[in-house]
Amino acid sequence: MDKRYIEINPIDKIDEMMSIFKDFSPKVFSKKDEGYDWIDEDDSKFIVFLNPFCEDNLEINVGDMGEFTLYFGSSHAHFTSYQSDYEELISIIKSILENKVCAGVLFDTQEKWFGSGIFQKEEVTKDVTEVFNFVFKEKEFCNKLLKSGYIVKYTFWNPAENKVLKKYF
Repeated sequence: MDKRYIEINPIDKIDEMMSIFKDFSPKVFSKKDEGYDWIDEDDSKFIVFLNPFCEDNLEINVGDMGEFTLYFGSSHAHFTSYQSDYEELISIIKSILENKVCAGVLFDTQEKWFGSGIFQKEEVTKDVTEVFNFVFKEKEFCNKLLKSGYIVKYTFWNPAENKVLKKYF
């Protein structure tokens, strides 16, 4: 059967995720833990990878609305409860922890959010309009950003690689 159609229960994958990433000592929190009472669903969990370099931790909300949500830097991404999405999530987590990818966020000059994503390390040297083509292809957004300017923040696990680009017109 095609992995895109194999449905999984995100909660059932927590032990597997903890085993895969045991060398990074992730912590699991629930609604009952101090500071996590905001978690809506009783069986949802929150996995936190503490960043040894800075305060940009990697976090995964597991089970909320039946999916996985990855938070890193100023970006977040949703992954459905299908095996293929779960495998993509695991691959992205590995790549973040190995500093091969970063979270990138595009703002206007007033720091209003326009788009975000996970990008390969090599992409941070490319033209912003190419990297964030999914934003710039929208005429209204393109006109606004190319008229006033933009700010891009790339956040890596090791902040020595972080990059901020500012372009004002």
